[in-house]
Amino acid sequence: TEYAAPGVCFTVYSKGEEPPVGAVRLPNLGRESHTFLHHIVHNYDTLAPWTVFSQAVRPTWGFRGGVSSSGHLSDNVEFWDYMQPFPGRKDSYFVFSAASHFPSGMQTSRAGILFKTLRSRSKSSCPKEGAEEWGPWWFEPSHPHVRGRNPSMLEFYHRYIALDEKNNADQPFTLAFPQGARFAASRARIQARPRSYYETLLQQLSRSIDPIEGYW
Repeated sequence: TEYAAPGVCFTVYSKGEEPPVGAVRLPNLGRESHTFLHHIVHNYDTLAPWTVFSQAVRPTWGFRGGVSSSGHLSDNVEFWDYMQPFPGRKDSYFVFSAASHFPSGMQTSRAGILFKTLRSRSKSSCPKEGAEEWGPWWFEPSHPHVRGRNPSMLEFYHRYIALDEKNNADQPFTLAFPQGARFAASRARIQARPRSYYETLLQQLSRSIDPIEGYW
């Protein structure tokens, strides 16, 4: 592939009925979150020093809601940037291109992923100009982040992610995240949590094709 390089190994997972040659076939459950967690759980002791997690869509600039061909690269970021281990001595690489407030469901998007004329030269996790490079907050009643679900995002986050349900079950928060679920993380960063942590999350995503937990 165009991203092949010395020392780079690819693992391709497929949930289709006819997976590509060499792909690891998985049951069609839990969206890409299920796939990423499967990789972590089943390779926990042998994880690469640096792993890039990415959907199958070709990485290109931009995001268009509801369009499967959206490449989800923001601003001046290229896929190669994810493949450079420990950028700035950091143990992960996330480019935050959206944010949601819970439980209100209000959302905002990074301008550099929506409008080419507003792309900055930044490759950083957050826009260098701060709030000026984020769009206005908006609300869509039919969005999965808003519709009444069981569990709610608040419940799921505090119970399974932060593990602080007893003390903060109703505590609202704002989460920034990468549109398209593309990120990179070091082995040490992943293994900062025990395998059982990821196993529990994987169980929550193994119940249906499109569980709400897949968005959380």
